[in-house]
Amino acid sequence: MIINHTSDYKERRAAVYPNITDQIDAIYKMAKSLNDQGINLPPEVLDWISSVQLVKDTYPKEPGNGY
Repeated sequence: MIINHTSDYKERRAAVYPNITDQIDAIYKMAKSLNDQGINLPPEVLDWISSVQLVKDTYPKEPGNGY
């Protein structure tokens, strides 16, 4: 059996990928964990971790909210 898709792979992937905010939050958590373990990260990543943490500290998660 041959299946022909009417949309390209980009559209099909986009429809099922996790939310971009969830993806970025997961990357942030991974980078922060690596840094907390003493793993050397590039200065740009360290700056990014700091800027994300500042936002998280400024606008803390409300109870029951996913982020």
